[in-house]
Amino acid sequence: MVATATLRLDFSELPGKHQTPRPQTIASARALAHRAAHDPALLGDETRGEAKRELAARIDALPRHSPERRELYREMHELREAAVRSHADELTALRARAARLAAQLHDAEIMDDRTWSFLFHDPSSLAALRADIERAFAQAAR
Repeated sequence: MVATATLRLDFSELPGKHQTPRPQTIASARALAHRAAHDPALLGDETRGEAKRELAARIDALPRHSPERRELYREMHELREAAVRSHADELTALRARAARLAAQLHDAEIMDDRTWSFLFHDPSSLAALRADIERAFAQAAR
């Protein structure tokens, strides 16, 4: 017979322990940072955002592989790159937020791990677990 018991370490004193982001929040932050690098409007540059949308519409109206389409595509990417350079701080902040949220989730997963050695647990927690186990066995023996 094998029996296991779960006892997690108490990290409640750590700052931010109760602010674990949801995976969807992290995915949204990552997606926003990615999209912002391609849409100047998401960086607060509505003028370049509108210009990019207009260029995209013009590109879409042209025949595939045409020189005009290629030239407008190059122009659109130059516009996007200029927006990224002008708003590098905002883009860096969006990327940093996504990375920070992912790190918080990773830390929470480590803290919530049930395989920490018993050596790290408070003796009173181990005593309480032992009492719970003894009580459970006593009830099962009845």
